[in-house]
Amino acid sequence: PATRIHRVLRMIEGHALLVGVGGSGKQSLTRLAAFAAGCDIFEIQLCRGYNEDSFKEDLKILYNKLGIDNKPTVFLFTEGHVVEEGFLELVNNMLTTGQVPALFPDDEKEVIIGNVRDEVMKAGINPNKENCWNYFIKKASSNLHIVLSMSPVGDVLRTRCRNFPGLVNGTVIDWFLPWPVQALEAVASTFLGGENALIPDTHRDNLIQHIVLVHQAVIASSTKFHTMLRRVNYVTPKNYLDFVSTFLRLLEEKDNYVLNQCNRLQVGLSKLIEASTQIDELKAKLEVQKIAVSAKTTSCNELLKEIEQREEVTKIKQKEAVKKSADMEEQNKLIVVEKAEAEEALLQALPALELARTALEKLDKRDVVEIKSFATPPKPVQAVCECVLVFRGIRDVSWKSAKAMMSESNFLYNLMNLAVDSITNAQVRTVRNILKENPECTMERMESISNAGCGLFTFVSAILGYCAVAREIKPKREKVAKLEKNFTISKKEKSTACDSALIPLL
Repeated sequence: PATRIHRVLRMIEGHALLVGVGGSGKQSLTRLAAFAAGCDIFEIQLCRGYNEDSFKEDLKILYNKLGIDNKPTVFLFTEGHVVEEGFLELVNNMLTTGQVPALFPDDEKEVIIGNVRDEVMKAGINPNKENCWNYFIKKASSNLHIVLSMSPVGDVLRTRCRNFPGLVNGTVIDWFLPWPVQALEAVASTFLGGENALIPDTHRDNLIQHIVLVHQAVIASSTKFHTMLRRVNYVTPKNYLDFVSTFLRLLEEKDNYVLNQCNRLQVGLSKLIEASTQIDELKAKLEVQKIAVSAKTTSCNELLKEIEQREEVTKIKQKEAVKKSADMEEQNKLIVVEKAEAEEALLQALPALELARTALEKLDKRDVVEIKSFATPPKPVQAVCECVLVFRGIRDVSWKSAKAMMSESNFLYNLMNLAVDSITNAQVRTVRNILKENPECTMERMESISNAGCGLFTFVSAILGYCAVAREIKPKREKVAKLEKNFTISKKEKSTACDSALIPLL
């Protein structure tokens, strides 16, 4: 069939009518023959709302391709393309006259005539409109090859051939009949050839004969089915090709399935062998471990006896720990009471210390410079400065040392941050003796002499007041510190006793 179609396409204005049921290979052979003849393929693309106007627009594209681009083209028109019977009227005109009447409006016709006028002049023809248009139609007709693909089923084709005689008179009719046995065997041999390693050579010929037999049996059953029930089942070459392809696909799938099952079986056997080897190794280890377990059991029994003996010791130590806890509770209560009394007494001394710092904050560096400027200071001022020297722990108690002390850049800061708790009783007695030897050291006297001296006198008086209170609470604070130390020691002893009581049980 492909050769016959090819011969038709090589003829000028050669058209063909291919008659056969669907799946006979009409379109495939047409495409093959068109490729061999060097022709393009043109088909309409159906869509929603496709009608005769749409068909004419596609024909305009086809004729421009034929007459202007000068491309030999096969117009493949199938039975499925016949949306309206009017399509066949246009195709009938193309087959009989080579053109579609009134296809192009005048403006498009002028454009086409303008495109072919140069070719008409080169051909030696008078380039008037009529000659240019006839040249275009003749050129398009010579490049056009219409191939109609129709089915003989029913009365549709008979009716169309009667209504549109150009379908028969203007075409070469080619009937697509069922494949003969030789063709079926040749096709099966091609697909199941020697390159297929899944089919043994000893069974290859029998397999080909079986495939052909099955296809012929289906054809015979379809004929019988039509005779008995008046229902048609068409068996086409495409069905035969699908049958062979399906067989090859199933053959490959089953071969892969069998190989996978074999691999799974092989893996399973190797796992069983490996498990058997591991079981033997575990049995050997178990025999060795049984001996070790027996020895461990004996040791555990001895350890249990030792634990029972130590439990008695643990109970005694626990009783001691309970007693020690009660003693610690009493000590803790005593510490809380003594500490509260000491802190309460200390709070009474804190205002005096705050007063001393407030007095220092009121001083200015100019006031301190004023005191330093005295070559021979008043005795109350000198006495107060000597008291500050004593509090700061400076051994040279003299006016020279006082001036050096006040020359420090952070003199007032050092006084404000003086460690008052580290002042000794000897320092307090010395300061009191200095003030006693100078009865003029009073607040009224200091206010009249020097502002800085007044501030320093207030600081010294506040420090003496704080030291007096601190001296009274010092025994209580020492007692609290001693009780806390004893409490800490008792707590450690209790923890040690508890740990020693638990160790035998571990």
